[in-house]
Amino acid sequence: MDFGDPFGPLREGRVDVAILWLPVLEPDLTVGPVAYIDSVVLAMAATHRLAGHTSVSLEDLGDEVVMGGAKPAYWPGEPVELRDIEIFLT
Repeated sequence: MDFGDPFGPLREGRVDVAILWLPVLEPDLTVGPVAYIDSVVLAMAATHRLAGHTSVSLEDLGDEVVMGGAKPAYWPGEPVELRDIEIFLT
């Protein structure tokens, strides 16, 4: 699924099932059972300056280019300066 259009393939009939972040509050889509629960993770190249760290704060990522895109307004996390967030990724 594309972060820029997470529900498009379902609506267009290109896929029958999608595993997406919850909540999904789309009146035209049906939410099934939870298939997977895990912590937020960070993926990067082994040569990245943060690769050897056991944990990384969002502040550490403040000057990095991170993946993002359009999302429903009810999904948590607004496009803000990463330096202002005190959540830690593990």
